[in-house]
Amino acid sequence: MPTVVRIGIAVVICPAIAFMGFASYCMNAHPVPTSQLDLVVDGMPSGHVERLLGRPTGINTSGDGADSWVFSSPFVWCYVTVRFSPQGEVVGIDHDH
Repeated sequence: MPTVVRIGIAVVICPAIAFMGFASYCMNAHPVPTSQLDLVVDGMPSGHVERLLGRPTGINTSGDGADSWVFSSPFVWCYVTVRFSPQGEVVGIDHDH
């Protein structure tokens, strides 16, 4: 096989493999460790959640004073939302891919 063809194949294949690896990371990574996320349970106070998961990247507050904390990360498709009651206790978790 001529050298030009080998170089051409390498120029196409190497970036494609790198892109597939990066895409796989983006689709399968999590913004918080799943081992820590598994420890968050309904009724847990927000302070405990922050100690386990860290500071959220965003906080949404509803009209009744209940917060939803959003955890995300650059280049990561997945995000996690922890919903709290107006009293500051966990009432639900959404883990979306």
